Amino acid sequence: MRADEATGLGRWGGALLRGATTATQTVHAAVGRRGDAVAVAIVGPDAAPFIAIRRVMTDTVYRTVAFGVDAGARIVGIVAARHVDDSTSLTDTPRGNQALALVNGWHGDRLACSGSPLSLPMALRHDGRDLPADPDQLRAAFPNATGRLVVFAHGLAETEDYWRYRAQDHYGDPTVSYGSRLRDDLKYTPLWVRYNTGRRISDSGADLSGLLDGVVANWPVPVTSLALIGHSMGGLVVQSALAQGTASDWIALVRDTVSIATPHHGAALEQRVAAVAAWAGTRESLTWLAAVLRHRSVGIKDLRHGNLVPQDWVGHDPDDPVSHRVDVAVYPGARHHLALSTICRNTDGPVGTRIGDLLVTPVSGRGGPDGGRFTQTPASSVHIVGGLHHFDSLNHPDVYPQIRTWLTH
Repeated sequence: MRADEATGLGRWGGALLRGATTATQTVHAAVGRRGDAVAVAIVGPDAAPFIAIRRVMTDTVYRTVAFGVDAGARIVGIVAARHVDDSTSLTDTPRGNQALALVNGWHGDRLACSGSPLSLPMALRHDGRDLPADPDQLRAAFPNATGRLVVFAHGLAETEDYWRYRAQDHYGDPTVSYGSRLRDDLKYTPLWVRYNTGRRISDSGADLSGLLDGVVANWPVPVTSLALIGHSMGGLVVQSALAQGTASDWIALVRDTVSIATPHHGAALEQRVAAVAAWAGTRESLTWLAAVLRHRSVGIKDLRHGNLVPQDWVGHDPDDPVSHRVDVAVYPGARHHLALSTICRNTDGPVGTRIGDLLVTPVSGRGGPDGGRFTQTPASSVHIVGGLHHFDSLNHPDVYPQIRTWLTH
């Protein structure tokens, strides 16, 4: 852990504890108001001074506690910063990388806005570390580079390591992934990106476009084709990059995109969470719950409607249940493929159709009830596998053959 990461954790932990204290105060205040009403009903107007004193004392205690836990966490971070190995980042270890990915998923927008060292940049990842798109470093990292690149973008709160999900169980080798298999079968060079999933999807899309510009310009050999594969939120980031990178050199090299379990028409879970937050906000005793749920990142909130570009959200309340998504056409120069899954073996059954993979339904994965942006996608570019949940599709032997077929032709 670097020193700046230690102090950053202290600041983030302090903010989290302060928020928890405020939530507790909200619950206490709601209960207290009911008690005050009872006191007024029994004692009458004479209870008012005592009620006022109680409220002042309670607010003072909570403010003191909030200040104390915040300051305490920050001090712990400062002290820890003096005793860490400043040469090693949290992102250099799988567990540290995953921990930061979770923190970024929930609070990444705030971390980015505050300039926190905990905010994960859009970056190529190679051998567990960030890899700059520098000619010499790319050449050293990929001595057998080919001109065919396949780029993988992970989903919410994930890291590049998720692309090896259950590899040991499926293949007896923890290093096997779609990328390694495409390298062996079709001579693609796989590239993995990692990014702050709590930021706006449109911001991540713009960053991915910029990263691909650098990769293509500095790749050891001329790039002849690009394939972009995204899981869940990553599929939206890929489409966002295509929508915003129209003036970039890399975009003309894109031949295929594969969206795996991507909520193009919105994520059902996020829609339900938004509904619960709105309902809780109308209940005095549950305003704390509404506050907690509304504190989730804007990246998560973008999943509600499948936002892709700034026009989808600029000038609108992030908690607005109404979609303001604009009509963005798919990039016409590439073939777009949709890989979906359901937890039911019968992919056409009512349960599988409604529930999907527990996080994304087949209707949303296809782009909506009428196909949405993917209306012109041929049936051969839509593949549904039964018996898989959302994360299974990250690296499954029943999904890969179809991806290989799509990228072969």
